[in-house]
Amino acid sequence: MKNSVMERFAVMFAAWMVACGSLAANVSDSSVRPRDLAASPIARLAQAIEDGDAKTVAAYVRYPLEREAPLPPLENEEQFAAYFWTIFDEPFCQKMRKGRFARDWQEMGCRGVMYDNGDIWVDGTLADGGLISCVNYQSAEEKALREALLEMERATIAPGYSDTCDTVFCFETDDRTIAGRVDKEKDGDFRILLYDGFSRTGRGIPGGKNPIAVFYATKIHEGSGGNHVYLDRFGRYALDVSVVGLVDAPELELYERQTWMGAFEEGHPAHYANWTDLLAPPDTPSPDGAPAE
Repeated sequence: MKNSVMERFAVMFAAWMVACGSLAANVSDSSVRPRDLAASPIARLAQAIEDGDAKTVAAYVRYPLEREAPLPPLENEEQFAAYFWTIFDEPFCQKMRKGRFARDWQEMGCRGVMYDNGDIWVDGTLADGGLISCVNYQSAEEKALREALLEMERATIAPGYSDTCDTVFCFETDDRTIAGRVDKEKDGDFRILLYDGFSRTGRGIPGGKNPIAVFYATKIHEGSGGNHVYLDRFGRYALDVSVVGLVDAPELELYERQTWMGAFEEGHPAHYANWTDLLAPPDTPSPDGAPAE
């Protein structure tokens, strides 16, 4: 990799210390409010959510708006408006109506404005407003939709691997030689399955195919900006996710080394992908010539 593991830990620790100091300063500054909160852009956004005004709220969103995988992102205002009540159900709107704007909406420095401990993030300030960049709240309906999609994914994963299926994200390398999926385990760590060979036919991963590699990883944050790495517990693999300074989407890079504590080889640039898009059609022959089950 670009830096040794020890160098990266040193940089991460220093960044963490700086972030702690910055966050404390930002929180203390959050008591500074516009004189007329009712006239602020974020107050108008909050009012639109309370009123269930899906069309108005949709204009305050930065697209695509990611939902928890395997739920697909919302790509535009039309999709968001149609999906509005699936995200912001009546209990959520009722909670916002009963709340207090000055207490519930907090400026968090460079991270933007936070509603109610992170249910909503806006990439702006209370005075100037901004666009919704993240919605962490999940209604009961959306949770049920996600669970239904997870069940569909479990049916396509080889026996022995399907029990641990709580999708964080899926990806493929830019040259389409390796595909993978990251699942969260019950202990809070992560399991990553890697597949190959699917690009040779251009038809995707046969359903039920065994992965070529499995590694269990710890997620290590690099500073407060969102960069992080999934580091194999046994030190062979690392999946690097870079967010800072990127507008469209995070950059992914998969690293591998051949020997314990050896140098990481040159990384494989990668990008996010939907699991269903990586799968082969049901009638696609497997590598040994038999139809995929």
